[in-house]
Amino acid sequence: MRSIFCILSVLVLSSGVYAQGLDSCYHTLDELYEFIFDLQSDFPQFVQVDSIGHSRGEMLGHQFPLYSVKISDNVATFEDEPVNLIIAHIHAEEVAGMEATLRFMQKLVTNQEPYRTIRNQTQVYVVPTMNPDGLEVISLGLDNYWRKNGYVPPELHLDSCIVVQGMGEDSCGVDLNRNWDINWIYGDTLFVRENVEPFDYFRGPGPFSEPESRAVRDLALRIKPTVSIVWHSSRSGNVSERCIVAWQWGLDGNAKFAPDCTAIGIVNRGYIGKTIKHPGTQPYLEVIGATRNGALHDWFYRNLGTIQILTETSPRIDIQPTCDSLAPAPNLPGLAQTLIPPMEWLARRLINFPNGNDMQNQGSPVKIHTRNSLTGAPISAEYRILNSWSAILNPWYTNEEHGSATILPPPGTIQVMARKEGFRNDTNTVTVNPGGTTVTTTLELEPLPWYGLNFNVVNESSQAVSADVLVDNGYPQRYRYDVGMIELSKPEGVVHFRVEPLNQNLIARTFHFYHNNDTTVTFTVPTGTVLFSEDFEQGIGNWTAAGGAWRQTVDTTSLNYGICVHTNGPGYRENYGNNLNATFTYNNSLNLTSGNAFHLRFDYRGRLDMPGDSFFVDASVNGTDWQEVRGFSDLEKPWNRVWCDLSPWAGNTNVYVRFRLKTDNVLGDLGIHFDNIQVMGGVDLSSPRNPSPFPTEYALSKVYPNPFNPTTTIAYDAPASGPVEFSIHNVLGQMVWSSTEMPPSPGRYELRWNGVTNGGTQLTSGIYFVRMSAKGHFVGTQKLMFLK
Repeated sequence: MRSIFCILSVLVLSSGVYAQGLDSCYHTLDELYEFIFDLQSDFPQFVQVDSIGHSRGEMLGHQFPLYSVKISDNVATFEDEPVNLIIAHIHAEEVAGMEATLRFMQKLVTNQEPYRTIRNQTQVYVVPTMNPDGLEVISLGLDNYWRKNGYVPPELHLDSCIVVQGMGEDSCGVDLNRNWDINWIYGDTLFVRENVEPFDYFRGPGPFSEPESRAVRDLALRIKPTVSIVWHSSRSGNVSERCIVAWQWGLDGNAKFAPDCTAIGIVNRGYIGKTIKHPGTQPYLEVIGATRNGALHDWFYRNLGTIQILTETSPRIDIQPTCDSLAPAPNLPGLAQTLIPPMEWLARRLINFPNGNDMQNQGSPVKIHTRNSLTGAPISAEYRILNSWSAILNPWYTNEEHGSATILPPPGTIQVMARKEGFRNDTNTVTVNPGGTTVTTTLELEPLPWYGLNFNVVNESSQAVSADVLVDNGYPQRYRYDVGMIELSKPEGVVHFRVEPLNQNLIARTFHFYHNNDTTVTFTVPTGTVLFSEDFEQGIGNWTAAGGAWRQTVDTTSLNYGICVHTNGPGYRENYGNNLNATFTYNNSLNLTSGNAFHLRFDYRGRLDMPGDSFFVDASVNGTDWQEVRGFSDLEKPWNRVWCDLSPWAGNTNVYVRFRLKTDNVLGDLGIHFDNIQVMGGVDLSSPRNPSPFPTEYALSKVYPNPFNPTTTIAYDAPASGPVEFSIHNVLGQMVWSSTEMPPSPGRYELRWNGVTNGGTQLTSGIYFVRMSAKGHFVGTQKLMFLK
């Protein structure tokens, strides 16, 4: 282990003297560890300390442990109770929230109310410090305004970290609130000087590069908290005394908000009512976070549905107020006392345990249970709040132990859907009452039979060929096929395959079939001839750009793709514009008469403001009427190769292709880089592989036009005769129209709706939801926009 004194000998201080260190009432790192283990020793029935990881540790030559502390009445068991996670300390200098949290922990082990009820009916997890490296730096008095962890950039040597008294200029360390993978790309790069506090906001060499971030991420994925607090303090005072939640990306008037912003805002408003300034009598400010740069609260919401409140405490005078309780405010004892009520309120909010009327505007907590409908056993499954779900959200899951999750929706009516591979989806409608007690809804997932599914990939000579194979039955997975059969097991249902050969002389193919017995499939990929290729090394003169930037640029990634085309302008982190339908069209037509199998292949990377913005490949037989071949909408995508099936255009002598960027009216992003375009054609002796003459499963296929006025068409698939039920609901979940259709045989059908209720009342403009079910099972739902 490297001696700390050796490290101290190389520190450079702007003032020439060391910091004086914190006042004695602040816990050093050693004292913090002693506190949590003493609490566990004194209250073993309520307190459990677990190691969850370690610090980076390079700067001080020692990795410090990271701990979580669980406080609950049955501490050794993960119970079927909602979870609250408090991250007490993340930025080294910001210690006031940590001190308040330690006081809150002491209250949680008492028999006073409401702490006994909180302990008995919820599970509280505390990470006392997420940044032990930084806490040790200020504990040693090296720099009271140190912010980051102990990362040492490889551009430096270990003994050359520069620690500068005050804010900025510290050469080592990563800001742990910029190291999360959502929008990490927008964080500060190494040694950037754009901020008034240079170097202090470095995002790290990669998302989750830091062991501290990974440790807290893994803890969160395991315990799945419903709510969370992260304590901060504003070093400048510019953002002090604020409660910040996810998310507002972009400027006012051109911003995207979190899909559940209403629910998040209601919880934050109640929390703010208990968070009072010190000194003063006014509450903190309510803020929707505009940080689009790898922040925790955005990651927690997107990946877990957690309502996390970043609380910027501290008065504007001093980030580390005096310990003297008799001194004029602000002082730490007084400040810490003001921070306990919001922690208590948020813990009570999980069960709507009121103090007076402080829960009257909050919706009932909703506990979701997902069960196997045949056995009643709990299963972990993905759940969605259909009223607000968006493709930008990663799947949220009920927990493994109990198949449960607790959510805090706003008052009203919500639709909750659960899904899991191998089961039929289920959906329930739940009424959420203001100030109500917990409502439990159980989603019964009916298991499907599973069958063996084995496959090989061969060329026209029946020789095995290497390929990447996408197997998509609604739960897509990729497999690398080399030599030898891949043996899978998949549930009954339609399975789609895309076979992408690694040999560039072979044509990618798509296949699909209904899987209802043990099956072995051999996919044959034909040899192809290159009909067209483009690497842009000679410019873009063969292409016509319309709208947008569409410019040549040099790839700056480590993969070094050379010259490529970018959808955006040349500015640093320049975003594409709004309301674009920008096209990049190849000037010459392609003759697709030499076979029956054709694909367009290209490489791309980039970012889009999903799901509102998309990047398309289109095809046309006359250069005027275009059809979509394939679309992409990715928040973050590294260089990858994709295939687009042009076989439906086989037999045409003049086929045009284009790329298209379609954007909505708010917020842009860094756009798409693409390169190495190639069109190949050949003869697939197994073609034509026409789709089944009738549908193989119930599906709500599309609603068009949408938005609509005065009438829209609802298209659906039915694999059998018999009743199919449709209902339309408003945003409150109230049913405004219903119909039972009776398709006489398997097929694709349509029905029309004119915006009128079953009672003949014309509805107002707004958002509605059409829901389809058949044979007692939920099939699907789609959003409608009625414009008058």
